[in-house]
Amino acid sequence: MMNDTNKRPWRFLWLGRMIVMRSVFAIIIAEAVMILWNMILPSLIHVSAINYWQALGLLVLARLLTGRAGGHGCGPGGGRWHGKWNNMTAEERQAFRDEWRKRR
Repeated sequence: MMNDTNKRPWRFLWLGRMIVMRSVFAIIIAEAVMILWNMILPSLIHVSAINYWQALGLLVLARLLTGRAGGHGCGPGGGRWHGKWNNMTAEERQAFRDEWRKRR
């Protein structure tokens, strides 16, 4: 069985991959917003065309206005599972880990 010290390099690889994937996703979505805005809105409601950075700004603004800027609850408070995990005994934690390993 592999201990946690052997898994640490993979955590950094996973984090780097997630950052790259989210960045690529944001670039693609911002480009799509820019293209759709420039194809539809100037002729429909007579607004000016926007550039890439303005489209990215619109995405950030929409995310802030819809309340989805906080992520998935993994901030300073640790999310809703933080308190549950801290209140578990060692046996309960091991049983939880074993259950999740079965699901993978």
